Amino acid sequence: MAYKSKALSPFTKTLLNNVKEHCSRTNILSHKDDYTIVACSGGVDSIASLIVMKLLKFNVKDVVYVNHRMRPTQECAKDVEVVKAAVHALFASSVKVHELCLKTIPKNETEARDLRYEQFIKFYEEQQKNIMSLYKEMNIITAHHLDDQIETFLMKALKGSRLDSLKGACPQRTLNYADLTLLRPLLTIQKIDLKRLVEEFGLEWHEDVTNKDNTVERNFVRNELLPNIYKMFPAAKSGLIETMIKLYEAK
Repeated sequence: MAYKSKALSPFTKTLLNNVKEHCSRTNILSHKDDYTIVACSGGVDSIASLIVMKLLKFNVKDVVYVNHRMRPTQECAKDVEVVKAAVHALFASSVKVHELCLKTIPKNETEARDLRYEQFIKFYEEQQKNIMSLYKEMNIITAHHLDDQIETFLMKALKGSRLDSLKGACPQRTLNYADLTLLRPLLTIQKIDLKRLVEEFGLEWHEDVTNKDNTVERNFVRNELLPNIYKMFPAAKSGLIETMIKLYEAK
């Protein structure tokens, strides 16, 4: 079913204003007319990012799905099915979905991220000759959100990382080329709110079954450590966020 413009709920308006404020403060909004690619895994957060890009009227031209070759073929096929359905519902035929496949199976989260970024750069190089006569810059949107920030902060703090690395992911960064920019518009939004947004728009998502594997460091922090911290210290999330903000603003 194709997306039809309709009155937004008070919840969606509030979420969108939060995103706008973050994107304005971090200069992300200045990129909305550039050639925009959305990285979409099929998870609820990345499906939500498609909705936000639609509502903010970013110039979305392509959606890329990266197959990390770490899960069964049928699981990845379901991811792609969900991504294509969401893109069709929101953008009809104006946006293309591209499936990118890693040549090397990553050993951990860091390697998966680096290999994924390599795929983004390769895709950029392939598209560059076709679009650079019309657009000066190309952007890639990722769905990193506030809970990702908290998880990363805690993981790094527990390892005794440098203070500057505790600030969390940057709202935007350059990937090798001055005209290829990674944008993170959802850094101030909680995952629970992204899920509600997707539900309000009636779109499906596909949960990555490997996210339940608590032998993976981030999964343990997300599924075991943080829920117990929040249970013992109800104000812990706001306290962690406040600490991250202070670190980010520190000179």
